[in-house]
Amino acid sequence: MRLLQPRFLTGLFVGALLAFVAAGVAVRGFRRPTGKPAQPFLLKEGFDFAALRSENVKWRGPAVGERIDLSLLRTSSGSRLSDAIGEEPAILVSINPACPMCKTAIDEMQYIREHVLPLGFHYYAVSFTSLESANNFEDYAKSLGFDPPAFEWAKGAALPSALITNMTAPSHLLVDRNGIVIRVWPGSYSEPEVRQRMGHQIVEDALLITETRRALLYSKENSSAARK
Repeated sequence: MRLLQPRFLTGLFVGALLAFVAAGVAVRGFRRPTGKPAQPFLLKEGFDFAALRSENVKWRGPAVGERIDLSLLRTSSGSRLSDAIGEEPAILVSINPACPMCKTAIDEMQYIREHVLPLGFHYYAVSFTSLESANNFEDYAKSLGFDPPAFEWAKGAALPSALITNMTAPSHLLVDRNGIVIRVWPGSYSEPEVRQRMGHQIVEDALLITETRRALLYSKENSSAARK
């Protein structure tokens, strides 16, 4: 089963992102108020992923609402992600042993892991292609700081959509227990400052989604109680 061509995708990513940075649009996740705020209210700058999700970007990842068959993402022992994910959404990071950027982005993935786990998210390393040995992928995930389990696309199964197989590595996806894509954050970057901003934005987005889901659940429970 074929592997992605990450050097080509990463080259596209770097070229496009340099253009965005030069235009001054790639590293503004927050608008600051006028005047100089007090120190406790200063925010780290985030990252605007919107340009990287444009329909013109072939490696942008799947559309929001697309369903991924989580039963086809499996550990070396055959366990399925569909059985492990639980009730809460999970963040998946798509990695590839042939991708140098995945090694570069270890610090970004560590930051995300440390901040999303307390929010109640699982954070799993996945591959949407298959290596010759599932153990090889699990060892590779460990080298990036991930504890087992790590999930690889089942050998012999039809590949997922082209938007997924062409997605640059590493990329992050937020999915629910049914495999519905809620959010996508494609790519990483060679400069540590930009990776920090990207990681911070992913965590901030995850926090916002968590708070929104809890608010909707609270509203639904109160509405049900009021009708009784």
